[in-house]
Amino acid sequence: LPEGPQSEVDLVELLTELGLTGVPGDVEVRLTANGGRRTILGHYEPLRRAFANLYRNAGEAMQGHGAIDVTVAGEAGETGGTGGGAIVVTIADHGPGIPAELHQRVFEPYFTTKADGTGLGLALVRITLETHRGTISVTETPGGGATFVIVFPPPTSTHLHQTRPSS
Repeated sequence: LPEGPQSEVDLVELLTELGLTGVPGDVEVRLTANGGRRTILGHYEPLRRAFANLYRNAGEAMQGHGAIDVTVAGEAGETGGTGGGAIVVTIADHGPGIPAELHQRVFEPYFTTKADGTGLGLALVRITLETHRGTISVTETPGGGATFVIVFPPPTSTHLHQTRPSS
């Protein structure tokens, strides 16, 4: 990950852009972001690569056809997009899903279920998100598929993620 100062990254803008450029033509990204902007303090390029990897995996799981449902929201009680609450991103595909016994293993380095996979993609996604104080987990998508849940906790004075003072 790059060193140096972090900047404000608008997750809604990033995920919207990737939905237009980072998936095959027959994959539709349906993004819902109640409340508009959701920003964190971080490094844009590693976050872009991490979310691009999740989109790419979702598209591959659906064999290049279908819809990826993405939501960006704050936890209950948060109002506005850049307030002090946690930000939750969900990325749900409608492919075959991931067996429950593999939900934790998919984030391990060199573990893969793909014939041509290296097993590094989701491990690097996890490391990138953890570096940004986020967590990632996977569950089943209702009706079939995999849903990745990313949670960025509220900013605190003891961590790098601090809300910028308004000017």
